[in-house]
Amino acid sequence: MHKASQNRCIGVVLCTYLQVNTILHMIITQTSYFRTPTTKFTPKDVLIFNGIRYSIDICDFAFDRLTNNLYEFSFPQDKLIPFPVLFSDVWTIINNATIFYNIATRLFKIDKYDPIFAKIKGIGYFRHSQQHLDERIEEVLIEKELPIYGSLSWYAQIEPDSMEGKIITIHSGTIKPIKSTIVNPAGLTNYERINEIEFSMVVKINKQYEVKVIKLNELMTDLGVIINHFEKQLNDQLKVHEPMERHKNDLIIILETKRFLLWKTTHNNI
Repeated sequence: MHKASQNRCIGVVLCTYLQVNTILHMIITQTSYFRTPTTKFTPKDVLIFNGIRYSIDICDFAFDRLTNNLYEFSFPQDKLIPFPVLFSDVWTIINNATIFYNIATRLFKIDKYDPIFAKIKGIGYFRHSQQHLDERIEEVLIEKELPIYGSLSWYAQIEPDSMEGKIITIHSGTIKPIKSTIVNPAGLTNYERINEIEFSMVVKINKQYEVKVIKLNELMTDLGVIINHFEKQLNDQLKVHEPMERHKNDLIIILETKRFLLWKTTHNNI
C-alpha cells in the first residue's frame, strides 16, 4: 500500500494591497498621487508614477534596513552582520536612486540640469561602475588595489543623545591595507543612532578614474526634497479637479490549496 499526496486548488482570491508603512516617515506620503494615481492619468503617466513610487519606496526600505543592520553591526549582541548584507542595501539604494533620476528626467520630462537634481545627478556614475564591474577589475581595481564593491564608513552611538560613539569603516573583498577616508562627526549634531553614512567607490568620469563618495544620509534627504517638490506641484495643479477616482495599487493573487492523501493498493503476483 502506497501513500501519495495531491494538491488541488480550491479557490482563488484577487485583492489589492494597501501598503501599511513600517517606517515612521516615508518619503512618499500615504495620500500622494504617486501612491494612488488618479484614473484621469494616461496609462503611460500611471506607469511613470508607479516607477517613481517603487524606486523611492525601495530606497526608503533599504535605507531603513541598512541603518538597523549598521547599528547591530556596531553593537553586536549575537553574531556579526555579514559584509555583503550591508553592501547589498547600499547598492540597492544607489540603483533605485538612479532609476528614479532617469525616470524623472527622461519620462517626466524634467531637464536633467534642473537645479533640483544638482545633488543627485552624479549617482549614475556609481551605478555605471557596478554594471561594468568586470571591466573595472582589469582597468583600475587590480592596479590600485581597491575594494571590489566599495567601502562604507559611519558613526554609531548607542542612543541619539549619547556623548560617545564609534567610527567604523569596512572594505569589501580581500584587499591589502589601503588609505581610506573615515567620517568625522566633530562639530556635527547627530540626532540618530547611525549617522554620517558614507560610501566610496571608484567611478569613471570623462575617461578618468576617481574614488568618489556618496553621503547616504544626505542622498535620502535630497530625494525627499525632490519628491516633496513634485507632490506640492501635483497637489496645486490637481486639487481643483478633486474629488477624483484613484487607482488601487498592487495586485495580489492568492491560490488557496488543500492537500489530499491518496492511498493506492498494490498486488504482487506469486
